[in-house]
Amino acid sequence: MLRRLLCCVVSVGLLGVTACSDDNGGSSDKTLTADAGDGASSDASSNDGSSSDSSFSDTGVDTVSDTTSDTAPDTGPDPSGDCDPGYSSDGAGGCTPDPVSDPATRTRQEVCTRWTGYAPQAATLWAQEPTDECDWGELHPEAQGDAIRRLDLFRWLVGLDPVTTKPNYIEVTQACATTLAAEGAGLTHNIPSDYACYTQEAATGASSSNIAYGVRNPAATVDLYIGDRGVNSLGHRRWCLNPTMAATGFGQRGSYSCMYSFDRSQASSVDHVFYPSAGFFPRSALLGAWSAGSRSFNFGSSPEVTITNVSDSSIVQVNNVQKLRNGYAIDTISWEVPNAEADVEYEVTIANGSNTLSYRTTLVDCP
Repeated sequence: MLRRLLCCVVSVGLLGVTACSDDNGGSSDKTLTADAGDGASSDASSNDGSSSDSSFSDTGVDTVSDTTSDTAPDTGPDPSGDCDPGYSSDGAGGCTPDPVSDPATRTRQEVCTRWTGYAPQAATLWAQEPTDECDWGELHPEAQGDAIRRLDLFRWLVGLDPVTTKPNYIEVTQACATTLAAEGAGLTHNIPSDYACYTQEAATGASSSNIAYGVRNPAATVDLYIGDRGVNSLGHRRWCLNPTMAATGFGQRGSYSCMYSFDRSQASSVDHVFYPSAGFFPRSALLGAWSAGSRSFNFGSSPEVTITNVSDSSIVQVNNVQKLRNGYAIDTISWEVPNAEADVEYEVTIANGSNTLSYRTTLVDCP
């Protein structure tokens, strides 16, 4: 089986330092290889300098200029006017995302139609194939579009606005993936200047991205990042589901992938990010631990999570409630629900002393 690894960056102050953990959460001087169920391993970028299961970058703010214009996600040609669920024709042969609705108000059919309607469109990975190991090449717009649509699908499920691509984000992530693949030394956010294909663009991309090893197209990395199995911080998921992310870019070379994570240019009004979301949520989209992020609620150091079966008021087993380390997008806690069932409405209550935050969710099996 091809081993899959993940690595996500941490945004800190002005000093770059690397601190990774091994599969058991212990200290290690090697690239993080936290087991992600199917062999994925990862390393997430944070806004502080504490060490945990991540590599730390030296960026407290975006390291790539936001001066270039955003580009709408390329969802492929649309000569017939047919678009994926959740997208509408732009009248010029393409598709644009529909406005995002409150997850709590969606019907089961609406959620399942959107979830099952995703289909990759890229016939080829490359628009321009690399000429040598250090040449970045150029990914096909449809390959970028597949990854953007997959990311937007998870963002839609939790009630977040879609993201776009930026040419300079694509450039630095493609440089990142190229340099890591050429060196073949594993995942790192701090690319040494003596790497054979080192460039400043590659260093910038690595220090500002979720990075992964073991899959051969950028869309496939999104599920790894969202699941984040075995990654204590859930850093990849938190960057992917950051309310203030407005743009990203994906790079791919061989089995190495990079996804730009530090964009914060979205003027989002979303306060809470629940995974699974309020309302109906596809059980097959629940790829790892449950989590709740908030831009306003104070989780405290020892939050409590209570889940109730709404139909009979019974208490549902909840395990491993954790206040996750700060610095990865928004403050987040996580927990596990080992016996969650489909078609049962659950009320989730998060408490920090007398302060509570509640929502209701129903897992569904989409046909």
